[in-house]
Order: sequence, then C-alpha cells, then structure tokens
Amino acid sequence: MAISFIRIDDRIIHGQVVTRWMSERPCDGVVAVDDPSANNPILSKVLKSAVPQPLKGFVMTVDRTALKWNDIVSSKKNYFLIVKSPETLVSLYKKVLILFLNIQN
Repeated sequence: MAISFIRIDDRIIHGQVVTRWMSERPCDGVVAVDDPSANNPILSKVLKSAVPQPLKGFVMTVDRTALKWNDIVSSKKNYFLIVKSPETLVSLYKKVLILFLNIQN
C-alpha cells in the first residue's frame, strides 16, 4: 500500500513534523486533505511549499482524494496522508467506501 503514514494535524502540513516522520516511515510525497485549504489557491500554495524537498506535495478536497484513491494506494510511491480533523478523515473513509462498493456492484 502506498499510504505509509496517516496523521491528523490541524496545521495540516508542518515541515518539522513531516521531516521527523520521514526518518521513521518511507515517504515520497504528502497528500493533504482539507476542503477549505484545497479551495484556497494561496493557502494551497503555502502548504505545498511547506513540504520538505525532494517530496511532492498535494492539497486536495475530500471528494478529489476519494476519486484519486485507487491511484494513490496503487502507486509505487509512498505517501503520508494528512488531514486537518478527525471529521475529515471519517468523511474521506465514507466516500472511499461508497466508491468501492459502487465499483463492486
């Protein structure tokens, strides 16, 4: 699986935290999930710039992450999944589960 670490952090992407966890878990990029941040181009750019080099940073809405879920988890790259709140993680889980069940039918 390409998700090597899941974190709930109200700062979303915090460079020092990501750098610290990179030494513990394999990581090629960060997928940050938060609707307000993803819908704000300036905030999205700031968050992406907080991702330590050479990692790739993505800031996406819950809906977009759910649609990209199969690509994320089947990737050969390892990603940290960071959400702003527990509610966001539950919402993502429900959307991914619904998509999965619809594909199976």
